[in-house]
Amino acid sequence: MAACATVWEKQSETYFNVNAHGTDTVLKAAKSAGIKRTVVTSSGGVFGPSVSGEVSEQKPRDLNYFNAYEASKAASDLVVLRHVLEEGMHVVLVSPTRVFGPYLWGEPASVSLMIKRYIHGNWRLIPGGRHWKGNYVYVDDVVQGHLLAMEKGRSGSNYLLAGHNVSYGEFFEELSDVSGQSH
Repeated sequence: MAACATVWEKQSETYFNVNAHGTDTVLKAAKSAGIKRTVVTSSGGVFGPSVSGEVSEQKPRDLNYFNAYEASKAASDLVVLRHVLEEGMHVVLVSPTRVFGPYLWGEPASVSLMIKRYIHGNWRLIPGGRHWKGNYVYVDDVVQGHLLAMEKGRSGSNYLLAGHNVSYGEFFEELSDVSGQSH
């Protein structure tokens, strides 16, 4: 699994070069090597925001993506579908939401980084007036989702790897209770 997932990338074309063109390159190499099944990691962000209710794999795609990262992952999804339809490859997409868990540090692991900063007293902002919701999924569940997609996934399908819908207010209240920190 390789991607440009940094939130600070200033050149939006970097996202497209790595995420869409990189996916195309990897799938061409997989086909040349005779790989029979491939799982490609997309992003829950390709389904758009959940302002009108819960998001599912059947939700029509929002063409106004929040940022270049999400748009590049949607472009990567189209690359996958092209390989499925034109090349006959067996490729399954999985789209994790906000992943958290142990040993996930650094920029792409924004939820774990947010937790770490909160615990150390370096996070004092609650986005969206506490009411905005996000979906959080534990890293072990994401791993299991990848394995199931490889074993049982339908080619060309995109499986949302999701956990719990929680408002930022609930998230930080729970974090305060668990950590004993209150900021």
